[in-house]
Amino acid sequence: MRVLMALALMLLPANLGFAAEVPKMELFGGYCFVRSAAGDEEAVNMNGWNLALNARINEHLLLVIEGAGTYGSQGETSADVSTHTIMAGPQLLASSCEECGTIRAFARVLLGVARSRVDVRQTSSSDGGFAFAVGGGVDLRVIGNIMIRPVQLDYERVYTFEEPADNVRYSAGIVLPLM
Repeated sequence: MRVLMALALMLLPANLGFAAEVPKMELFGGYCFVRSAAGDEEAVNMNGWNLALNARINEHLLLVIEGAGTYGSQGETSADVSTHTIMAGPQLLASSCEECGTIRAFARVLLGVARSRVDVRQTSSSDGGFAFAVGGGVDLRVIGNIMIRPVQLDYERVYTFEEPADNVRYSAGIVLPLM
C-alpha cells in the first residue's frame, strides 16, 4: 500500500493539469481480502493483492483486465493455501465522469481463469480452472482524476480441485489515470 501511495504522489503533478479530461485508461491497485468456502471444508480467510487495468469504451462502459493473488492458512493441518486469478469483462459506470463529481459507482462481471495451490507439510498440490466474479464498488475522487476505492465487493466462484469454491472478495485501493 505504501508503494501505491508513493506512486500516486509521484504522478500527482502530472495529473493536476488534466483534471478536466476523462482518462482513456486507469490502473487500480490495492489490498484484497477473500473469504473462501469450498464444499464441506472449513472456510479460509485469505489476504493479498488486486491489480486491474481499465480501458474506457464509452462514457458508461469500461473493459477491465484484472489479476489478483490471495494467501492464507486452512484448518488444523495448517495447510498454506493460495489462489491467483486473471479475469476480464465489462464494468458499467452509474454516471459518466463529467457527471459523477466526487463519487463514481460501478457494477461488473468478470470471466477468466484461476490457479489454486495447497501446501501441507512436505506435500504440494495445485490445480487450474474457470473463475468468474460479479460485483461492484465505489470510487471517490481525491484530486483531478485520482480516485480512492474504499470498497469493491465481488461474489467470486473458482472451479479448482474438482469442487467450486464460493468466495466473497473485498478490495480497496487507489485508481490512477494513465492516458
